[in-house]
Amino acid sequence: LSVSEKSEEYARHIEEQLTTAGLRVTNDYRAEKLGAKIRSAELEKVPYMLIVGEKDRAAQTVSLRDRVDKDLGAMPVAEVITRMQSEIVKRTVRQTFSGSAGLGEQASGHEY
Repeated sequence: LSVSEKSEEYARHIEEQLTTAGLRVTNDYRAEKLGAKIRSAELEKVPYMLIVGEKDRAAQTVSLRDRVDKDLGAMPVAEVITRMQSEIVKRTVRQTFSGSAGLGEQASGHEY
């Protein structure tokens, strides 16, 4: 998710790096507010969002946002790639909510 048109070029560069690393990537370069882009991605159940702005470009980082854990902060792209590839190799499955949500003990294993 690019914050503005100013950061679009850097966002495209990051997108290329992720694709080269074998990760599935979609982008959102719409001229919308960042909150609207995040909300849209959450509704689509996107597991990770990489938010890219001018500060990120200057620091050569991305701001990582997880659908479950929310904001994970800024980190280098290489670290994000390593994290995601590790989850793919380990076939990590994370719980999407805590508690049974009225479904008894069966629900405690609800994962994505």
